[in-house]
Amino acid sequence: MADSTPPLMTEEQFNASVRKWAIPIRNKMVMNAQNKTKGKGKGTSYSNIKTQTLEVPLSGSIRSSVLKKYGTASRVRFSFARQGVYIHYGVGRGYIRSGNGVTRGSKNDKSVKTSGPINRKPVDWFDVEIKNGINALADIVQEYYGDDTMREILEQYDKALIEKKIKK
Repeated sequence: MADSTPPLMTEEQFNASVRKWAIPIRNKMVMNAQNKTKGKGKGTSYSNIKTQTLEVPLSGSIRSSVLKKYGTASRVRFSFARQGVYIHYGVGRGYIRSGNGVTRGSKNDKSVKTSGPINRKPVDWFDVEIKNGINALADIVQEYYGDDTMREILEQYDKALIEKKIKK
């Protein structure tokens, strides 16, 4: 009798699929860091702001990695230079986050100054890409863990043999 077990996703295939998922998400973040974070006015571009330690533009600092637990991918990590968070919140250089908005002030003296126009706006350059791609990652995870459950059921099924006793 031929084995009718469908091909199930292995741990190596799952890890490779998760890594493969992270690459285009990272690439979209890099494109957003280059395009969406361009400054206005004096030709300043957030993507060209260099960090004090790395001397790398924001778009060049974006990395992705897959963390494993017991050999199976368990987390996808995206890392980038610190100024990426400032850009995402629209803060820095006299602008602070107050509630859900941006205002002038300083966190040091816990005061909020509202004189002058607010020239900063938050720029969603990385969350949007994760939100757009999360369903594809969910499909990969669902397929692997569904296959893993099926594998365990099949192993138990193969162990269970029903022997018919014939009375003599």
